[in-house]
Amino acid sequence: MRAGVGLEIVFLFCLAAIVSSAMMPAVRSGNYVMSGCGERNGELAALLSRLQQSLYTARQISTKSTVFEKFFHGVNPATVTRILSTIATGGDINFDGQPFEPTIICASSEMPGLADQWGVCQSPSVVASSRPGYRFVFLCPRFWGLLKRVPDALDCVGTLPNGHISVGQGLARTQLSILLHELVTIYIASAGLKPLHPQVWALHDVLDLPPTKSYLNPANYAFFVASTQYHCRM
Repeated sequence: MRAGVGLEIVFLFCLAAIVSSAMMPAVRSGNYVMSGCGERNGELAALLSRLQQSLYTARQISTKSTVFEKFFHGVNPATVTRILSTIATGGDINFDGQPFEPTIICASSEMPGLADQWGVCQSPSVVASSRPGYRFVFLCPRFWGLLKRVPDALDCVGTLPNGHISVGQGLARTQLSILLHELVTIYIASAGLKPLHPQVWALHDVLDLPPTKSYLNPANYAFFVASTQYHCRM
């Protein structure tokens, strides 16, 4: 075992012990573990249910459709649908040959052992975070101020006569899209792939990614799934 991997596993077990402790009570929504969310448990469970429905809808979209081609042109459809299917069921996260349950943690300043993650949440631009190779998604308090609904048809990707993108960035700025983005990050790694680094967020850059990179960039999945909800035409 590599030294770096050994340290990662030690961290995983330490954090897992914290998550399962009485100081950080956990509840379940399907196969997902929700920890430290308190009165937000109901909201998070409802969000996970909506996400599951959204993913099933996205999987039924023809992989030859213009929406799929826009975000994953040239990509093997099986790669994309496999990742979306695993997220929908909350499949185990594989790390160094060991299965771990996907866990969503509502970060706060009162959580023992999570000072570093709480520090990340202090950045004005961070609403959620994750790290490839871990089973944890952290939701910062700012996350709950995002739009709960999926954007309407007016937020679909649009282009001006000169070819420039006019709208569409809002598709990736809802609670559902942000949560999906972070889950895709850890599930890409769980599938034995390496998430794109640095990740691409801006819509015009997302659309310009070549097939060798688009399926490794979490924002492509977030935009694709959001676009399917309102039958966006590209």
